Amino acid sequence: MFNRNMVQSGDEPKDFEPTAEAPRLATEARSVRQERETLENQPKLARIILTIPAVFLAIVPPLVDLNETHVLNPLWIGHARLHTVWLLATNSLVSLTAIVILWRPILESLRLSVILAGVLVGSVLTGFFVAAATQSSYGGSLTDPNGVAITAGPLDANLATFLFLFLLVVASFLLARRSA
Repeated sequence: MFNRNMVQSGDEPKDFEPTAEAPRLATEARSVRQERETLENQPKLARIILTIPAVFLAIVPPLVDLNETHVLNPLWIGHARLHTVWLLATNSLVSLTAIVILWRPILESLRLSVILAGVLVGSVLTGFFVAAATQSSYGGSLTDPNGVAITAGPLDANLATFLFLFLLVVASFLLARRSA
């Protein structure tokens, strides 16, 4: 409602008269609003995408490796088993921490939550890539002779799976970054 006290003396309210600019301005305002909504939704999408590798790393490696081909393999020395269980537990706990960071309001912004959780999940995956890249220096291998070698095309299944998960981490970073 118009309040005469808000207008300096001599100013009179004018009726709004749409100009030729009005449709263009309305379109621009709608475009800006849609872009803002898209940017606000990008960290949410990044959070969903990043949850996939975090859940996978928290659950699948322990299920796959806590058996007779790895931890319970009678050919493995006890100390190697200890390190494997330690690695599995640490990676699962780091991944679970990333999930909590993603879905609980701990940090001041969703974007920061995605970045921190992405660093944690990316670190677990990078540890695998370092181990795979340096395996010849310590006699390691991507598969165990007592286990089953699974491939995904020309790649070892572990390598293919972890590359895919790493790409999801990168995608979540890019989405979070665009929302800045």
